[in-house]
Amino acid sequence: MSTDNPIRSYTWQISKAAISFLSVIIYSQFLGADGRGELSVWLLILQVTLMFNEWVMGSAMANWYTQFGFNTVIRRTWFFPILVLGISYFLALLFNIPASIFIYLALIGIGITIQNVLANYFQSTGEVLIRNKWQFSYELVKVIFLILALLLFYNGILNSLSNGVELTLLTISIAAILWVIGSLIFFRKQEKKSERTTTEFPKISVILKEGFWAQFGHLLLFLIFKAPIYFAAKYSGDSLAGVIANTLLIADTVWIFANTFGMVIHARALEKNNLQYHKKVASRFLVFSFWGTTIIAVLILLIPQNTYEWIFGNEFGEMRELWRLIFPSIIAMSLSAVVGNLLHAQNRFVELARNHFFALVIMMASFLLMKNFEVSVKYTLLYSFDVGVVFLMIFNLLSSNIRIFNKRLWVDNTLILLRLVKIRID
Repeated sequence: MSTDNPIRSYTWQISKAAISFLSVIIYSQFLGADGRGELSVWLLILQVTLMFNEWVMGSAMANWYTQFGFNTVIRRTWFFPILVLGISYFLALLFNIPASIFIYLALIGIGITIQNVLANYFQSTGEVLIRNKWQFSYELVKVIFLILALLLFYNGILNSLSNGVELTLLTISIAAILWVIGSLIFFRKQEKKSERTTTEFPKISVILKEGFWAQFGHLLLFLIFKAPIYFAAKYSGDSLAGVIANTLLIADTVWIFANTFGMVIHARALEKNNLQYHKKVASRFLVFSFWGTTIIAVLILLIPQNTYEWIFGNEFGEMRELWRLIFPSIIAMSLSAVVGNLLHAQNRFVELARNHFFALVIMMASFLLMKNFEVSVKYTLLYSFDVGVVFLMIFNLLSSNIRIFNKRLWVDNTLILLRLVKIRID
């Protein structure tokens, strides 16, 4: 039975975001801007590695589960994360990454991989609400262990671990592994026993091809969103990178609203293969996502600078200005995220990857152009980020063939939204 109510799903997603936000506050207060920047770089390396791991173990699994069944897919793909882990080990040796850091990142990566495998299973069965609860539990376990670690540190028990970044990574890795153990035990009780056998599982070359394009698109999207952090660290230093990382994290939190509708339409598209139905639901969700995201983004825009300093530390007051700079990207993603999820559910992986690639190229071209005119690093990074995301929205909307400038689409669906809000209030 589908459990994809967008409002209930959003409640769990925003709860997960609130817990993640608490984690960032802990990072920022404990590590400062420099330490937060260093931590962001290590986590960025982990995310890039996981992008390659998710070539097979990524979001395309939800589509495969629907066609072939969970157990069949796992039996045919289990080897890939082991292969990625082995390659990562040799790369860590090559680039002199400390052994302790590699171990922590590897354990965190295992936790995230298992989380993705299970989350995609529930996505494939239409149980988006259960998927969101699952992801929330991971963030909750992580923040509980972070708080415990800080209490032990400030009480002198963990003083021997003088490197705050290593202590943070160690804590997250322990939390990840304990979550994996508990979640696998619980999952065996939740997993449905039905297995789809009407379609023969394709050769691994076909899976690798589909997985490659699905994940290549995600990798390009990841580069669009994380490039500002990397270039801030490269051209300005860890401090600006840390401030941008926190600002983009708030953006991620706001985009949860759009991604919630995106996940729901993804699940519905997997369940019902009707293009007219897909287009109708996507048009409605586009309008809902736009208005919800705009309201949230404007409210954040009104938050004063000293609030950021109070929450994150004195070095993070600049976040208010950065939020203003990326405001166009926030609104553009409210539309792009919904359509991107629809295209993914329709197995249009190559088209999505193409859209992401051109958006990334345009963003980097904008960055290089402004850099040549000696615009400050901060403005260069974030204005080019806006340009890239706006073009991403344009490309995805063109691929979906949804007439976004249709007045009737906006009026009818806005009225539906207002009626739904009124019903909720009453």
